[in-house]
Amino acid sequence: KTIDREEICGQSLSCALSLDVFLEDPLKLYQVTVEILDVNDNAPSFPKTQFRLEISELSIPGTRFPLESAHDLDVGTNSVQTYELLPNDYFILDVQMRGGKVKSPVLVLQRSLDRETESSNRLTLTAKDGGVPVRLGTAQVTIVVNDANDNAPAFPQAVYRVSLLESVAAGTQVIILDATDLDSGVNGEINYSFGSHTSATVRELFSVNSKTGEISVKGKLDYEENDAFEINIQATDGGPHAMSGHCDVLVNIIDVNDNPPEVILTSLSLTISEDAPVETVVALFTAADKDSGTNGQVQCHISNKLPFKLDSTLKNYYGILVHRPLDRENTAKYDITVTCTDLGNPPLTSEKTIRVEVSDINDNAPHFRQSLFTANVMENNEIGASIFFLPAFDADIGMNARLKY
Repeated sequence: KTIDREEICGQSLSCALSLDVFLEDPLKLYQVTVEILDVNDNAPSFPKTQFRLEISELSIPGTRFPLESAHDLDVGTNSVQTYELLPNDYFILDVQMRGGKVKSPVLVLQRSLDRETESSNRLTLTAKDGGVPVRLGTAQVTIVVNDANDNAPAFPQAVYRVSLLESVAAGTQVIILDATDLDSGVNGEINYSFGSHTSATVRELFSVNSKTGEISVKGKLDYEENDAFEINIQATDGGPHAMSGHCDVLVNIIDVNDNPPEVILTSLSLTISEDAPVETVVALFTAADKDSGTNGQVQCHISNKLPFKLDSTLKNYYGILVHRPLDRENTAKYDITVTCTDLGNPPLTSEKTIRVEVSDINDNAPHFRQSLFTANVMENNEIGASIFFLPAFDADIGMNARLKY
């Protein structure tokens, strides 16, 4: 029968069988000890052929990671004598000894790990015995590099430029930002928010979705109040020691023709003498439009049926001048309607009415309705009795129309 030392003695260094041998003639007893010598009939083996070892990417070079030892049923030099690790970029193998015996293999980190560059490594660990021939046992060690929050979120661009019409409605999308974080899990989860130095005006007019990075219009834009905005956006990861990245969104507001011209009187004379010469200035006004470009260019006019005209010597400044002789007796007052229109599309118009009173001069002589009057008078009339009423008229007014006979 085949002898199996490992079955009989396990891993005991000495293995002997004691036998009592009897001889019958002559009767004699012999004690026989049979020593069973080990032969290298077992290869080293690991508890598992596949190991998984998780290591933080922040582990520093020199950090040691004990591995499970191999087991060999043989003893002595036929048992596990050493371990070997196939060459790799990150680890070397250290074999710990105790009392001259192999204790266990230990991985030693040689250089820093970076999960974002290489998230795992596959190592081959070999256990060797000292028999002849040498027997081997192998196991695969998968190194999983655990993420550490060592990367800040980053935007593809530091500055984004966007143009918006000032007339866009609330809820209009401005831009969707997409920051990335090389870390994984919560370390790579990104939340978007306004940067700490974002102005109150920006916060009132715009909103940012913390999850999607979408910036939207929240309030009413007005080119005339602000024609540009700088929005600082912060992307923050969810790691235990949160890291942030920033970008700026420059929003240029495009003017639309939403403001009509504004007519403002700067100087006026409500009364002008009817003998005022042509080119006399009656009133001054400005016509301004808060819009820009052609939307803010203004043209003004008055009715050409009036004895007045407009004159513009400076941009947006107009004068109302006497254009034809005035005659108070013909027209005593004028309501001059100034119409100003911008060049936008569609154009917007404003009107302003100015009342001008024409003052009188003594340019009319008194006159009778007729040059000859006939009156009948009773004889024997009383002294002081009324004989005839003889009216005269003057087209002027006031003192210019008071008559003496």
